[in-house]
Amino acid sequence: MGKDLKNKVDSIRRTLKNNALEVSGTVIELKILELYPNYETDWSSDVRAKVIKAITQNHQLTEIVSAMPAPVNYASPVQEPLTQQQESEIFAQEETEDEEVNTMPIAVNYAPPEANNSQSLAVTNADKQALVSTQSLALGFELSEQECLVVADSVDGIFNDYASFLTSVTSAIRGYVDHRFDEVESALDTNTDAVRSHIADRAARLNQKVENFSTNVKADIGGIRQNIKSSKANILSRFALPSKAG
Repeated sequence: MGKDLKNKVDSIRRTLKNNALEVSGTVIELKILELYPNYETDWSSDVRAKVIKAITQNHQLTEIVSAMPAPVNYASPVQEPLTQQQESEIFAQEETEDEEVNTMPIAVNYAPPEANNSQSLAVTNADKQALVSTQSLALGFELSEQECLVVADSVDGIFNDYASFLTSVTSAIRGYVDHRFDEVESALDTNTDAVRSHIADRAARLNQKVENFSTNVKADIGGIRQNIKSSKANILSRFALPSKAG
């Protein structure tokens, strides 16, 4: 294994271990080479997340299969051939049973049997947090420890089977992610309105300053023109000829 590939394997292995999933480096290396033979050029954060997701899903499938009860193969007893008398007795007994069944009244509206609570699956908070962390990675989200705790608290503790437990956790993760996206969208909308209001206020202030500047300049120019006229009159008066006496 090259140094570059070993670093990638060690990094993924630490991430899985932090999420209560112990996987050997060989398994991780084979999964990388299986999905991305050209990992040297194709590697990215998305590729890393996809490798983690694939390994996590394989591990979950293995856990589900391991949890299923193994079929029991009972040895078939060796049956001796029946004598003619035994066959006759069995035939007579079957006819009697058929008659009894045919004469039984038909019963309707039987109440369904009560659920056997002993078959339900009880999970602890640690179980829920571990599955939330693992499943969030499989879905492409990396939640913090505090976020995993929040999601786990919203999940029930009793389920009919492991599949319903997994479905409930997945639904809770998606609900939490939707909530976070809603918060971000709301913040964007609020900030956008605030920025628009700020820009409109600054534009109004600038327009007012421009208008004031124009008014002041006009006033100053008017004053300058008046001063020029006065100065011109004074100058011309100095050069005026005295009037002749009559």
